[in-house]
Amino acid sequence: MVFYRNKDSKSQQQKSSSTSSKNLKKNEEIVAREVNLIDEKGNLVGIIDKNIAIEMAEEIGLDLVEVSPNTNPPTCKIMSYGKYIYEQKKKIHKTSSKNQKTIRITFNIAENDILIRAKQAEKFIEKGHSVKIVLQFKGREESHESIGKEKFDIFLEKLSSLNVGFKIVSELKKQAKIMSLTIEPDVKLKK
Repeated sequence: MVFYRNKDSKSQQQKSSSTSSKNLKKNEEIVAREVNLIDEKGNLVGIIDKNIAIEMAEEIGLDLVEVSPNTNPPTCKIMSYGKYIYEQKKKIHKTSSKNQKTIRITFNIAENDILIRAKQAEKFIEKGHSVKIVLQFKGREESHESIGKEKFDIFLEKLSSLNVGFKIVSELKKQAKIMSLTIEPDVKLKK
């Protein structure tokens, strides 16, 4: 059996990837003769010759960047190309980095160790992160759910004694063999 790739699907993939920040065309790379121009302040100038738009961008010390290649004529904006790429990468990094930290406690954890975990949670909360406290049951521990709840109560008590402003986002819940609770900084109760 032989499978053939549809030629149209490949060209569609190339078109969709051309809108990514890596493949944006700038200045002389723009193929169209006329462009729909947006100036550096975000105001719509209108349809203008590509070479005139490039000259306008160079006078200011910026680049002419094709932001919407699929329109006719393509939409171009006067901006700093390097700065735009940097900001796009920064946005991607910011959304991918999680703002939630996880602290694990065990079924047989001692009170002193809970205090250490509470101090770590205090540091996370002071930095503005939400904190998920997780207790994973192993084997027969699952039948002693009340002891797990006690560990969470002790943890929250220790955290409160550190004068940390926090609020409980999601109540204590058990899913399969994991019990968890999420807290986050409370602006009203902060030191």
